[in-house]
Amino acid sequence: MHLGALVTAGQKAPANFKHVILNNGAHDSVGGQPTYAFDFDLTEVAKASGYKAVKSASTPEEIAAGAKWLREAEGPVLLEVRTTMGARGDLGRPKSTPQQNKAKFIEHVASL
Repeated sequence: MHLGALVTAGQKAPANFKHVILNNGAHDSVGGQPTYAFDFDLTEVAKASGYKAVKSASTPEEIAAGAKWLREAEGPVLLEVRTTMGARGDLGRPKSTPQQNKAKFIEHVASL
């Protein structure tokens, strides 16, 4: 999600909008380049954008409490989950192209 979309979500204020950010401080899926995502407070950006409430979590206990909070909260709300870099060694990668995904999506929507 583009950072600018925080403002749209905050200003439109859909009551059912529950936003979860998995923040590992890097572009992990494309080489692990570090970002600035740990150098500023994403929850403060969300509050300034109009979110009703925000939380940050990094331990299993905080994540569990955050999930419970999300279920009960009226949106727009945001839970930032701070994680470490890395993925499972056996994690598969997409085998279809973006064009194939688009065609499948259009086909599915047309069938509804």
